[in-house]
Amino acid sequence: MTSESGIPPQSSAGNAQEWHARRSNSLDASAKREMTRSAWLTNLRVGLFLGFVGILALAEAGSVPPRGVWFAAFPFFGFFVAIVVHQRIRDRRIRFETGRTTHREALRRIERDWDNVELIPYTAPDDHAYAHDLDVVGPASLTHLLSTVRTPAGRATLQSWLLQEADRETIRQRQTSVTDLVAHRVLREEIEVAARLYVRPTARSLSNLRRWLAEPSWLAPRTWLLWYSIVSTGVTFFLMAAHLSGMIPYALWLAPVILNFIVSRSIMTEVHSIFERVSSGEGSFVAYESILRLFSDARFTAPRLIELQSQVRGENWSAPDVIAQFRRSTSLSEIRRSFVGPVLQGVMMWDVWVLRSLERWRNKWHTYANTWFDVAAEAEVLSTFGSLRDDNPSWCLPDITDDVAGKLVAKRLGHPLLPSNSRVSNDVTVGPKGTFVFVTGSNMSGKSTLLRAVGCNVVLANAGAPVCCEEFTLPVVQLQTNMRVSDSLATGESYYLAALRRLKLVIDAARSARVDEPQVLYLLDEILQGTNSAERKIAVQGVMRELLRLHAIGAITSHDLSLIDESDLESVAHSVHFTETVGQQGGETVMTFDYTLRSGIAPTRNALRLMEIIGLRSKTDDY
Repeated sequence: MTSESGIPPQSSAGNAQEWHARRSNSLDASAKREMTRSAWLTNLRVGLFLGFVGILALAEAGSVPPRGVWFAAFPFFGFFVAIVVHQRIRDRRIRFETGRTTHREALRRIERDWDNVELIPYTAPDDHAYAHDLDVVGPASLTHLLSTVRTPAGRATLQSWLLQEADRETIRQRQTSVTDLVAHRVLREEIEVAARLYVRPTARSLSNLRRWLAEPSWLAPRTWLLWYSIVSTGVTFFLMAAHLSGMIPYALWLAPVILNFIVSRSIMTEVHSIFERVSSGEGSFVAYESILRLFSDARFTAPRLIELQSQVRGENWSAPDVIAQFRRSTSLSEIRRSFVGPVLQGVMMWDVWVLRSLERWRNKWHTYANTWFDVAAEAEVLSTFGSLRDDNPSWCLPDITDDVAGKLVAKRLGHPLLPSNSRVSNDVTVGPKGTFVFVTGSNMSGKSTLLRAVGCNVVLANAGAPVCCEEFTLPVVQLQTNMRVSDSLATGESYYLAALRRLKLVIDAARSARVDEPQVLYLLDEILQGTNSAERKIAVQGVMRELLRLHAIGAITSHDLSLIDESDLESVAHSVHFTETVGQQGGETVMTFDYTLRSGIAPTRNALRLMEIIGLRSKTDDY
């Protein structure tokens, strides 16, 4: 028994790594069996072809009696049967190999072996509030971690979810769906395989198809062409029958065929252009057909998943079956590329009939098609979130609260992009309103990583995905960051001015946040470097007072321990720090970090000691 994807089902018991390893080995063995069968069939096809040619050659030489020529029919038809069987074996092999690839990549994804996980390109606006600071896109990013999303619509949905927070109810609906999908390992595998089989990592083909769906009918203002095709087809077949009956000469039968070719030359460039756009999106559409068939046949308990299923079913139709109709019409348009195409075009204006079929389909279903894209996209992204939860069993689904005080509380929070064997988790609390977290510590001790860990988990939480925490409680927040600021040679903008511009966006977001909107959660890493320390201190303190006044919550890192010397800031700062251990190893001074968060201001500094370690300063007792 095989599943919709053609991959034999298997027990999904055991933890995720065991499941992926077992499935990878099973599918690899299945692919090798199909390769063996394929090689055997290749030899059989050669043998059948040679047998057919041999019988004809012997008949031509007189070595076979005339009746014996009929035996050539057996290898002749056997050859074409072998082609059909061979193609099915090839399709199964490709499916097995694709399934094997999904599980091998899943294992590498769990290990965060980024170099061996395919990177699907995503982009974010240069001025986005947090995407570039928190590695939402690019190598070793959140989209890289969630790279099982393959369809263009799915990728667009994932990108929008990660770049814009959802409302509380939507997040909770997604979380319930993720919990439901965790138990559907085989379904999630089949959805990913279906997308991998048919979709290239580009959205252009789907864009072409969407534009065609929204276009007006090409044939409607050219009714003469449709009537001409009807009359021409009837006349051609009538004259053909008359010619075969000996009633008219050969040349007369060819007259309408020649006229059809003349008419075709005037209009077929535009028609074939339509076919190109439609067929370029067919591969993606086939993927949606497969995903929707898998999704609509599954049994769910989550209300959102059941609601999505209802959007792809009608009283007497289902989206996968309707898409299959489109696929068949599109396949007919491809006949134009074969030697049969010109014959059919000359006899019956074939392309006009195919275009009529496609436009009739569009006229009936175009209003539904975009909904089907959206349902398939959401199903694919939720399936990926389910895989993320299954592959990382120590993660949790956050508790999205109605806390008006605006408090984020995380127990054993870690950075989701780091491998579990090197990830250090810490308990973190940000808020309530009127307070901020002040993070200090030595160079390389983990301050920036802590902020990015908080930020990445908030991005996942706001999207409805699981987070890298044992427990995570937060309200819906509008995330704003200032971490990776650089000067610009092209615009002549200094680092300090670039940092000021970014800070203004953070403060403007806090100012514009209404009472009924998510409050701002800011993460500021060593802000306003590039000016003298005295002015920098005054400027940073002014920024913090303004953010406190606007009731934003957040965290700031700094090497300047005097930033909160002022009593009004010291009283509302929750100070935490990282530290290091200095020792001797092999006669050399070495520095190690445990990346464990501690309360209070950092008691040590390491800038001068780092200079000594790399040979830029002689040893001194000044620190």
